[in-house]
Amino acid sequence: MSEADLARIEITMAHTRFDSTTTQSDVQMGATRRQLTVYVIPNCANCEYAVGVAATIRRDYPHVAVQVIDLANPPEPPPDSVFAAPTYLLDGRVWSLGNPSPEQIEATFGDDSPDYSAMSRWRR
Repeated sequence: MSEADLARIEITMAHTRFDSTTTQSDVQMGATRRQLTVYVIPNCANCEYAVGVAATIRRDYPHVAVQVIDLANPPEPPPDSVFAAPTYLLDGRVWSLGNPSPEQIEATFGDDSPDYSAMSRWRR
């Protein structure tokens, strides 16, 4: 992976983070957003793809708060359930070891059928 690829992943990861899982409108409606945390490592093609998956989920399912965490520099130690990368935790529980399929994403986050063609650009 080139330096430019790594820089793009870091920029994407920075834009994929949320600081909060609940918005003001959620509080007013009495709803709590679902929290998806994606753990990745550098120099990992599957993790690069995971960053794209996270961005797609963030775009297509605004009711899901998405955070990507680089295990090379985590803000805090990861949970014991994170032992491989990429690992997806949904509301603190393992949802996917490795990247989920578009069908798994749709079944988990909504009845709508978002366009997953954008995810194909992350494939190698």
